[in-house]
Amino acid sequence: MAAGEERDEDPFKDLRQTDHGPGDVSANPDGEIPQDRRSRRGLGRRISRAHAVPSWLGKRRRHQGPPIQSSEPHLLPVLAGAKEASCPRERWGQAFIDWRCPQESPEGICSVGEAGSGEIEVALELPIVRIAAFVGESPSSGNMASVVRLESMLSDEVLLALARRNGDSETAYLLPDGDDRWQLRWFTPGLEVDLCGHATLAAGHHLLEESLARGPITFDTLSGKLSVDTSDDGGLALDLPIDTPGESEAPEGVLVALGIERANVRSVHRSRDLIITVGDSTIVSELTPDHRFLQTLPIRGIVVTAAGEGEVDFVSRWFGGTGVGVDEDPVTGSAHAALAPLWGERLDKNRLEARQLSSQGGALTCIVGGERVTLLGRCHTWLRGTVQVDLD
Repeated sequence: MAAGEERDEDPFKDLRQTDHGPGDVSANPDGEIPQDRRSRRGLGRRISRAHAVPSWLGKRRRHQGPPIQSSEPHLLPVLAGAKEASCPRERWGQAFIDWRCPQESPEGICSVGEAGSGEIEVALELPIVRIAAFVGESPSSGNMASVVRLESMLSDEVLLALARRNGDSETAYLLPDGDDRWQLRWFTPGLEVDLCGHATLAAGHHLLEESLARGPITFDTLSGKLSVDTSDDGGLALDLPIDTPGESEAPEGVLVALGIERANVRSVHRSRDLIITVGDSTIVSELTPDHRFLQTLPIRGIVVTAAGEGEVDFVSRWFGGTGVGVDEDPVTGSAHAALAPLWGERLDKNRLEARQLSSQGGALTCIVGGERVTLLGRCHTWLRGTVQVDLD
């Protein structure tokens, strides 16, 4: 293990390369580890492989003293008290590491046995915004989504944990992939989903608002390529693949759980979601479903829809199924990839005005064309900040 020659205000100032095992070498703050002295068996390698993270994902938390240099990412050294480490290769930069050890030696160096007497905490600070998508007439309307920008993809476990902590119906993760092209993933508090309309619109809004991209923006997703661009009315246009629903039947117990009498059911269809059409928009607005039962159904969600009034062509509400972790989604863009062609055929229209009747409410314009559906809507940024992500 590395040893300091004397203890002063900075116990690591005079650290030098010292053998701490057969052929093993510790870190040198003033230079790189020579190629012929790397055994890849030492403490630094074990710790860094398990815990070190590339800091281009986030901002610097703390830094004291010069960075510790390593010539390979997997040999990124970790020393007691070190607050920053860097590597000149493969974009590995500052990894923010706190080292706490209850067994500090008189020289100020931690002693770590095989069982591990210390603890490493690794955290990133990532930019995050919360955006309301498909905002309607009320300033408090729309569906809130968190949008987090990454520079390297994190593990599914970390992404899901952050989405659960955010508590929004969806958290969108953006990763740059060339000019005006981004990888995009969506997580509910319960799982990753293959399509989320409102979080995609929110992601596009964020990139355009911050001048991080120019429209049209292309997103590579689990549902293929999606795009967001500005619309003629000053809002945003989201292009989605059509999700043509097929005729189906309501599973046993669903109508009871929704509080819908069978006589009020006009049709049942199935796409990503179960779609139940009823005879009156009042039925939709007054639903008080049994969410516990609905969340036992092996389906993404349950949509209840009806014809609208006046300039509104149709209305709907969306309730979560198994594992989604959401009782009711305020405005569900992806569901309208199925609702738009369904109501377009009924009303013989390819441009339809839609409203979602959740407590927040939201407004969409749907345009059906060929194998695609374009959703027009507006977004509003509610807050900007950073979020600390623990990777330990």
